[in-house]
Amino acid sequence: MIEKSDFEQLETQLDAYASQKKLKSQEAQPVIDDYFEMILNYFKQINEIDHINFDKLSEYPVVPMNFDERYHYMVARNIILWGIAR
Repeated sequence: MIEKSDFEQLETQLDAYASQKKLKSQEAQPVIDDYFEMILNYFKQINEIDHINFDKLSEYPVVPMNFDERYHYMVARNIILWGIAR
């Protein structure tokens, strides 16, 4: 089960890479990938699903606003997104 502390652990690592301007480094990329994967797994966990079907988002009980757009933005710009967020 994914909990807030799981996100915080990866966020601490990403903050360090962001402050050192090393988000594009080989060391940071696996952490960014893990964080993105955790977001998707958490979405599946809270909605009790095994696969995200973007055509059926309106049928899930918990969906953040603009989830579809945010997902595709993160896929295209994951390094930039973290640099801006921090």
